[in-house]
Amino acid sequence: MEEQIIRRREEARRHPTRRALLGLLGEAEMTTRELRDRLPDEPSLSDVVYHLAVLQAVGLVDGPVQGRYRSGA
Repeated sequence: MEEQIIRRREEARRHPTRRALLGLLGEAEMTTRELRDRLPDEPSLSDVVYHLAVLQAVGLVDGPVQGRYRSGA
């Protein structure tokens, strides 16, 4: 079970947008819009929400997906 969790976290971290999000959230709590504005490829807000939800599902990000601020776990 623990190996599966580790594997899922590693897979989640492989995506470049998710790595960038984790880096930004390591600096400070930010809104989804703030995160989007600081990402180099300027993804849509829905893309940012999707990637945050993936990170939250594997325990790398906490906070409400629909809330205003997010923080790294």
